[in-house]
Amino acid sequence: MWAIEGEPDGLFIGGCDIGIDWEIKHLDETVIHKIDDRNVIETQLDDWREAVCNFSDEVHAFFMTSWPKIIDDYDDQRGFELFMKIWEQRRKEV
Repeated sequence: MWAIEGEPDGLFIGGCDIGIDWEIKHLDETVIHKIDDRNVIETQLDDWREAVCNFSDEVHAFFMTSWPKIIDDYDDQRGFELFMKIWEQRRKEV
């Protein structure tokens, strides 16, 4: 994560070259998850929001128990601090 002007919220989060990348589309109150043409799942927006928030809260709790963070690289530190600020703002909005 890096603080980069011109990116949404000023934060760039690069992709991961391991794991599964799937497409997520929001249509009204439905969220469509598509991995490939044979693996498509629909969930209700409220159920998806609850699952994402619960997972996010668990990750945040883990981070909070492993403080303080010592980040030597200035750009990495700025990116991490901006990420946490944005996360806290968005979590309060839900």
